[in-house]
Amino acid sequence: MWVAGHSPTGRCSGRRSNTSGIDTADAKAHFGYTMPDTRYFAGDDWPLESASMDLVLATETLEHVPNPAGFLAEASRCLKLGGQVLLTVPFAGSLALHPA
Repeated sequence: MWVAGHSPTGRCSGRRSNTSGIDTADAKAHFGYTMPDTRYFAGDDWPLESASMDLVLATETLEHVPNPAGFLAEASRCLKLGGQVLLTVPFAGSLALHPA
């Protein structure tokens, strides 16, 4: 399982899970954090092998992504057959109401 951003979910995944993270190279500049066990990358392509993940978890992330369709395509590319994407967004309001 891979998680992105400043997330406590790695602590909750259980002992049989291999949990780490990916995030954009500019996360520290934009959001003020860096996380251990995280691969930082630039561009649109995630630093993961195709069909290598059982689960892609993205919480409170999609609303910050400039190209949601590209994000979901990368999630799909990285999933094993039968893998799942679990994502959440904070609310269903207008983007104009939510600061980027």
